[in-house]
Amino acid sequence: MERLAKIDPELPGRIVGMGEAAVNGRIQSEHMVIEGTISLQKEGLRWGAGVTALIVCLGFVLILLGKDGVGFASIVLAVASLLGAFLYGKISDAKVSKGSTESEDGSDEG
Repeated sequence: MERLAKIDPELPGRIVGMGEAAVNGRIQSEHMVIEGTISLQKEGLRWGAGVTALIVCLGFVLILLGKDGVGFASIVLAVASLLGAFLYGKISDAKVSKGSTESEDGSDEG
C-alpha cells in the first residue's frame, strides 16, 4: 500500500473503499435472499395450515354425513402429514447442525 500511496496518495483509500463496498453489497444481497426465504417459508406455513384445517373440517363433515371411514381417514391423513413434516424438519435440522459441528471440529466423517 505504501508503494501505491507514492503513486497516488488517495489510491490506498480508494482500494479499501472498493473492498468495503463489495463486502457491503454482498451482505445486502445475502440479507435479501434470507428475507425472501423467510417470507416464502411463512407463506408455505400459512397455506399448509389452511389446507390441513380444510381437510380436517371436511373429515368431520364426512363423519357427520355417515361416511365414517373416509372422514376418519382424511383426519388421520392430515394429522400424519403434519407430523411427518415436523419430524422431517427436525431430522434435517439435526443433520445440518451435526455437519456444522463436524466442520468446526475439523473432522470430515459423514
